[in-house]
Amino acid sequence: MANREERAQPRLAALTPHKQPRGGELSEAQRQDNRALGAVRIRVEHCLGWLKNWAVLATRFRCAHDRYTPILGVICGLVNAQTARWQTAQAATSTYSA
Repeated sequence: MANREERAQPRLAALTPHKQPRGGELSEAQRQDNRALGAVRIRVEHCLGWLKNWAVLATRFRCAHDRYTPILGVICGLVNAQTARWQTAQAATSTYSA
């Protein structure tokens, strides 16, 4: 069982891109890091956008608050299914074009 200090530690780390130094250039490794971070970030941004397509999340919620979590879980499941379908289509397209 985790002690109080371990439970207080965040499970996620915030990553920020490397900034170009004044009058300098980024190294190739830093550019690759920024591209990898950007690839993850765009996926997250797309998923958040898909979540906001659902009117129940984009507008003020007018139901009882205890219903919000199950509704959000269902919508997240649907967005996950949409994301998986999109990734499958992307993989099939890249396979045919190669």
